[in-house]
Amino acid sequence: VDGIVSVTGHNCDCATILNNPDIADIGKRFYDKYGYFMSEQSTSAFSAIYLMAQAMEAAGSTEHEAVKNALERIAVTAATPGGEISFDETHANNNAHALIVQWQKGKDTNYTTVTVFPDDEASAEFILPDDLKK
Repeated sequence: VDGIVSVTGHNCDCATILNNPDIADIGKRFYDKYGYFMSEQSTSAFSAIYLMAQAMEAAGSTEHEAVKNALERIAVTAATPGGEISFDETHANNNAHALIVQWQKGKDTNYTTVTVFPDDEASAEFILPDDLKK
């Protein structure tokens, strides 16, 4: 596992999350509650729920049409890499982009994925695995 690299849409240690004081500690809270790190899928689900909560708050309603209209005009910093979420006329997120993560051993000696690219989202440096240093 050590050093494996992957592309992902979400990781709980990306700068977009860590720089948002409302959600900066979601990875720690998740670990404290469940005993394992917050995976890409968990972070993605959190991001979707967080976005919907922001849209319902902006709409002042939970009615379908009001929430849809709020989503079409909303611009919020959520848990999705790229910073602010806003949607274009095709309903695609204007700022979405992928992350590159690497499996690294943490201070607790457990392996987890850390964001290594792009630089503006990275929380760790890429480490070249020993078997590739030949």
